[in-house]
Amino acid sequence: MRERRRGGLRGNVSFERCLGALCAVTSRIVFAPLFLASALWACGGEEPVTPSGAGGSTASAGGASTTTTSGGGGMMGVGGSTSSAGGAGGAAPTGLPIVAGVGWQGLRVLSIDEGQTWCEVGIMVDGHDDLFRGGGYHDGLWVGAHAGLNNNGAIWTSTNGYDWQALHATNEEPNLAPSPTGQWFGGAAYGNGRWVAVGGCGRIAISTDDGVSWTQGPKFGMGCTHMRSLVFRDGYFVAGADDDNWHRSTDGETWEVFQTGAGSVVLNLDSGLSGPVDGRQYHQGRGVCLAGTGSPNFKIVRSTEADCSGAVEVADTPARVTTFSFGHAPEADFTRAALGDTLADCLGVP
Repeated sequence: MRERRRGGLRGNVSFERCLGALCAVTSRIVFAPLFLASALWACGGEEPVTPSGAGGSTASAGGASTTTTSGGGGMMGVGGSTSSAGGAGGAAPTGLPIVAGVGWQGLRVLSIDEGQTWCEVGIMVDGHDDLFRGGGYHDGLWVGAHAGLNNNGAIWTSTNGYDWQALHATNEEPNLAPSPTGQWFGGAAYGNGRWVAVGGCGRIAISTDDGVSWTQGPKFGMGCTHMRSLVFRDGYFVAGADDDNWHRSTDGETWEVFQTGAGSVVLNLDSGLSGPVDGRQYHQGRGVCLAGTGSPNFKIVRSTEADCSGAVEVADTPARVTTFSFGHAPEADFTRAALGDTLADCLGVP
């Protein structure tokens, strides 16, 4: 069990540090931090967990373990922010460009160099019941769509990509308020002045106060049709559902069939809406494509090609990352004092 605190880690995690190109690895996940004036590496983590199993949970939230980079390009530009859930335009973003990833087992990962190197900032216990299926970013806020306590759904939020707060009950925090929908969430996106989250049996939650509070919206469809992904593009929320169609809505309340036979996964790529590319669910922003690979070897792959081709492995992870969201975070949150030494070392922050 790991529990992250601003000042560092607490729990049964051991770390060794060294200078130069070699590091004594004390666990299964090793991240390559940024090289600054010195080549300090921080290593750490815990035994890998394959997403499976059931039940209960206590927690973690992170410390910083990272993984070696192989291939990849140089630092990408820091132009306008594009979210995996669809950007919302407006004024030029300010702050540090960040990519935050979420996935199976409540995994949360973070990159400050456009996806070339990664730090783990949180992980939970159960592979499936602690699952993040999706998420998005808008105007300084990351939102995670989570399975929640007993698969009843939970929304998580973060303003910097490493400190995450669950708004609804989870296996870690069962005493929080229950989700308004009573179903797991499959995706979240921002557009037209609101956040929308979709999920199990077509249940929908909506926030009109920048993700602070969420209420249940009208149910999608008849019976129990799961909505497994959601993006916002060109004025519409677009959801992939288990009826094998994509559906669209301007407000998350009234839906129409948008594309038939398209599958349950919809992705927001620069080239337009897409399903999986070569079997991978890529998320694209600022000239970078990122995807998480599945069992048995969980990895993050990265491409700088417009069509996401030629992706190379840049990280090993303890569980699959399902969603990457590109955004900006306050620079004040990325000082050594704010991060704590362990995460600062991982990120290469002096």
